[in-house]
Amino acid sequence: MNESILKKLKMVKLSDIGQLFVFFVMIIPGLVYKLFRPHIWLVCEKRNEARDNGYWFFRFLREKEPSTDAVYAIDKKADDYEKVKELGNTVQFGSIKHWLYYIAAEANISSQKDGNPNAAVCHLFENILGLFKSNRVFLQHGIAEKDLPFVHYGNARFRMFCCGAKPEYEFIKTTFGYPEGAVRYTGLCRFDSYVTDEKDESLIFIAPTWRMQLNRSATEEEFLKSAYYTNWSSVLSHELGDILKANNAHAVFCVHRNMSRFKHLFISDSPYIEVVEWDAIDINKMLRTAGLLITDYSSIAVDFAFQFKNMIYFQFDLEDFQKNHLPKAYFDYERDGFGPVCNTQEELFAEINNYLRNRVLLGKYKERILQFYELHDSSNCRRTFDSIKEILCTKKK
Repeated sequence: MNESILKKLKMVKLSDIGQLFVFFVMIIPGLVYKLFRPHIWLVCEKRNEARDNGYWFFRFLREKEPSTDAVYAIDKKADDYEKVKELGNTVQFGSIKHWLYYIAAEANISSQKDGNPNAAVCHLFENILGLFKSNRVFLQHGIAEKDLPFVHYGNARFRMFCCGAKPEYEFIKTTFGYPEGAVRYTGLCRFDSYVTDEKDESLIFIAPTWRMQLNRSATEEEFLKSAYYTNWSSVLSHELGDILKANNAHAVFCVHRNMSRFKHLFISDSPYIEVVEWDAIDINKMLRTAGLLITDYSSIAVDFAFQFKNMIYFQFDLEDFQKNHLPKAYFDYERDGFGPVCNTQEELFAEINNYLRNRVLLGKYKERILQFYELHDSSNCRRTFDSIKEILCTKKK
């Protein structure tokens, strides 16, 4: 066994050993169960969520393709449980029954790479040892603007990889190592929800993404000294509050889920700025409603672009981000971005002022959006469904 495999085996922690045992126990029952229920489509996102592409695809299945044997895996204690339960069959995430369905499923469909009963165990047997094959469909969480080695074919082996934009599709198809036909330009399922009149132009959604090096090992003292904290905490200053007050506007600052342990450090005294955690709000609704998005590198920018809505990038650490978080790929923010790029707080506040006074920023960015989204409609779930059916039929032949 080579060094690379030994390194990956270390991913299996002591807490996963029980799930490893469950997997072994459920293999035969799962394969037998498949004989009696051969066409299960098991859908999920993260353990506690039903709000992303997985939820919208499951909703599509229940409303438009009710004959599909679809089941949604979610923790029954999750806030989102009731809304998905109303749509159809659910299974407790990580339970023995979840393992049974996962092994028996005709297709395992998720917006997350680890959309399975146990990430470490499934990765071990599917990708490292190759002892179990599953028709895994990756709906994605967002559009990949950067290279993502952890979902290259050698590290994920998805049967189908959904893409949300044409440049992304071309990049992944030629770079990630997937077999011919596995990468599909379907559009993201949640894009179907963006046919709405909910827009509130006075609402600014501030949503920075996370930083790998800070999430993994930074102490609170180290985090407070980081450029990430220094810059984003300064955005929550009285200066922004005064700008919002003068323009009868308000802002919601959302702490990324992977930075939630530092949420208490982000404070604003302004009544015009609310600080929230990712899991405490309906992100999809916020993206539908807000008139302006401020982010650094978050993939949710593509949701705003799909709706032809204004955004501003605040990028004070681009070089460091590309070195320590995710490397640059085909997307250049200055050349391809959907809004102005600001490197300093002064530039950012000037652009916010410009938007709030004129409510017009798009300009040249509208043409970029049109070029990015060759498919711009509300048929994303339908194309995803048809592509999965085609993939499964091809496999049978």
